Parts: sequence; C-alpha cells; structure tokens
Amino acid sequence: MKKVLLSVFALSGIAAFAQVDGLPANAEAGKCYAKCVTPEVWEDQSETIMTKPAYTTLDIVPAQYETRTETVEVKPASKKYIYVPAEYREEAVSYVKKEGYNKLEIVPEQFAPASQTLEVRSATEGWEFKGYKADCTGASKEDCRVMCYTKTPALYKDVPTQTKVKDQTTISNPVPEQMTSYTRLVEVSPARTDVIEIPAEYKEITKTVLTKDETSISTSHDAQYTTVSKRVLVQKGGTTEWKEVPCEGQVAGEILPIYYDTASAALRPKSKQVIDEYIYSKLIADPNATAEISSHTDYRGDDSMNQDLSERRAKSVVEYLISKGISKDRLVAIGYGETKPVNGCTSVSARCSASQLEKNRRTEFRIY
Repeated sequence: MKKVLLSVFALSGIAAFAQVDGLPANAEAGKCYAKCVTPEVWEDQSETIMTKPAYTTLDIVPAQYETRTETVEVKPASKKYIYVPAEYREEAVSYVKKEGYNKLEIVPEQFAPASQTLEVRSATEGWEFKGYKADCTGASKEDCRVMCYTKTPALYKDVPTQTKVKDQTTISNPVPEQMTSYTRLVEVSPARTDVIEIPAEYKEITKTVLTKDETSISTSHDAQYTTVSKRVLVQKGGTTEWKEVPCEGQVAGEILPIYYDTASAALRPKSKQVIDEYIYSKLIADPNATAEISSHTDYRGDDSMNQDLSERRAKSVVEYLISKGISKDRLVAIGYGETKPVNGCTSVSARCSASQLEKNRRTEFRIY
C-alpha cells in the first residue's frame, strides 16, 4: 500500500488531536491549511573587490650595436687523396675438370639345354561298366550289367630345362680424366694513394657587435576595484510549516508546463520563462495574490524518494520566484509525491502506458 500524505485539509477545531497527529496547533474552525516546505531566504548584497592588484610594467630600451669587418677562414687547408689501382696480367691455369674412372661392362650369364621327365598322370585300375547283357532274363536291369576289371598305365611327359654354365661377370674399361683451364689475374704493380695539398680559403665578413645591452624602465600602476552584487543566504529553508489556504475550490490546480531532468529538481532556462509567464506575471499584477505550487510524481520508485523529489521540485519554483523579488509569505510549496494521481495508475498491476504515467508527473499552481 502507498503511504498517503494529507497536505491540505479542513480543521474541525480539535486541538488535542492536532498536536498528536502533527497538525497545526491553534487552528481556527472553518479554515484550511497546507503543509509546505519553507524556501530559502536570500538577500542581495554589494561588495567591492579588487579585480586587479597594483603592478609595475617595464619598457625596454633597445640595445646599441656597431658594424665591423673581419677576415675569416671559410674552408681549412686539406689534402686530396687520389687512389691509383693495382695493375694485373692474365694467366691461364690448367686443372682436372672431371677425374677419370673405370667403366664396368656386364658379361651375360650362360645356360646349357637339358630336359626332365615328369609323371603327369598316375597309373589306375578298377571296375568299368561296359553295358547290359542282351539275353539276360533277370528280374532287374541291374542284374544284367556287364562290369570289366581294367588297368590304365601312368602317363609321362618330357619338360625342356636349362642348366647354368656361368653367372654374369663384369669387364673394366678405363675412362680418361677431362682437363680444362681458367684465367686468373696476377698483380704486376700494387695499388697506391697519391696525396695533393689543398690550401685554405678565406672570406671577409661584416658583423654587428653589441656596444650597449638592453635596459628597462619601470612604470607603476594603481590597483583596480569593482562592486559585485551577490546573493547571501539569510534563512535556510527545507523545514515544513502550515500555511493558511482558501478552503473553496480545493481542486487540482492549473498544470505548469515545465520539465525536469531525471531525479533532479534543477530548473531549466526554458522552465524559468514558463514560470515568469504563468505565475510571476500574475503575482506582479496582483500584489495581494498568493501562489501555491504543488508537485507530483508517478508511482514508480520508493515512496519516500518520490515524496522528497516532489517537495524539492515545488521548492525550486518557490525559490526562483523569491529570487525575482516575490515575498516568501506569498508563496506555498507542497510536495504530494505519488499520492494524488490524475488517473488509476497507482501500481504495476494497472499496466499503464508511458503517456498515462507522464500525466501523473506534473507540477501545478493555484493563484488566490
């Protein structure tokens, strides 16, 4: 449940109940009061300060010079070294380009013809069926078979073969070495260096010589002062007090179209222009009028933080009007936090849109 702060109410004149509940003491029957945050009270003062201390300036007296001529060496004496290369003659030198070797020749192996007899089918013997007897009167055809006992001799075959007469051998044939030559240079006379003497070079120059150095002359200047207007905090605000407000028309005030940065109560320059147009101009036009500033938040965030933020935002409007010369007795700042929504957006369960929540984040004012 949200904690509701009752800021504006009608009193029935029960003083004892008022003291227990923190309500204003000595309240009069039939009158209404608002609990508001007292603004800070500032005072404009003037103070003369030194903007620039006394100081001394210096003026430079230029240095004095004279022109002199002088002969100087621009290039010292030196030596030039000329290199004379060595002289050579060509000489041919013979050498073995490829050494000789013994080339081997293979003599083929030799074979002699021969043969070998092999038994390609073994000898066999056994009964052999030759047919049926023609005049046989047996009860079964099998009783009339003619069987002969025969022998088949073995079968042999001559297979041609070879016998080795001699294995392969080699014959060595000498291959001669290959000769060639190369050309080399033989030094006839060694290299040398010839030295040539080069004399120094001179030139006349003109230079400016300092005869008297720079000096300075000092000039004194008085200090400078200016008068500055400043605002001095005379009475610290931030406490709460009860102020009498009209009982009639306790309805929502007029919306003040000003906006704040997130979690901030500082007024933007554009907001100050809006306050001048909506409130300041009316208070100047009617010196007896009183302005009530009330600020509200939506339900999001901590209750106490929302209450504090709404009080600070209402207070920032009041302090701005005081800085413009409006008496603090003509101003009432009230922070309602999240207790007075203009719609049903009081919790997450309401599922309100961003535009619906924005309507609850407002600052209102009433002139009476």
